[in-house]
Amino acid sequence: MTTALAIQKSVVHVTVGVLAGSSLEALMPTFAASSSTATQVFEALVQISLNGVLLSVLGPTLGKDDPTHGLPFSLGFFEAQPALKKRIELLALLARQKASVISPQMVSLAPTEASPTPGS
Repeated sequence: MTTALAIQKSVVHVTVGVLAGSSLEALMPTFAASSSTATQVFEALVQISLNGVLLSVLGPTLGKDDPTHGLPFSLGFFEAQPALKKRIELLALLARQKASVISPQMVSLAPTEASPTPGS
């Protein structure tokens, strides 16, 4: 693999990633923080699923003889979907909230007084 091929693949793949990501983003409703939690979770899972489907279709073709290992495509694909980032952040927030409710809370220990040093 030559550097020229890596450059060519990078330019083509980031372009394909931006076009593919923009297309998926256009299919999705606009992200609205005021939507119900159920609606937001549903939209996140749908968009994530569409990403998986598109990657399963394009992946084998884009991965052939790719010295960049898909990084330019991934960057373009993800950056072209700003609402997806917001949806994933929401899922992470919900997971943290649920984890804090479910997991036992650590009880802080009372501060201990410094014990006197023997011989002082």
